[in-house]
Amino acid sequence: MRPCSASSSSWGPLGLILIEFPDYERARAWYDSPAYREILPLRTPHMVADVITAEGVPAGYQGADSLKEH
Repeated sequence: MRPCSASSSSWGPLGLILIEFPDYERARAWYDSPAYREILPLRTPHMVADVITAEGVPAGYQGADSLKEH
């Protein structure tokens, strides 16, 4: 396992699961869906997790470009 550190969260060394959706609304719809709610009890007793839904960046975004502006 590769080392990792969390600067300001409870994320630990077991990793990060990232799921991409076309937009925020569809991500929330998936999380709130009856299908996900049905399988949620399979996950929750076996792991401690933070679930974060965040808006992504635009297509073609280059983080280094924003550093040049400052």
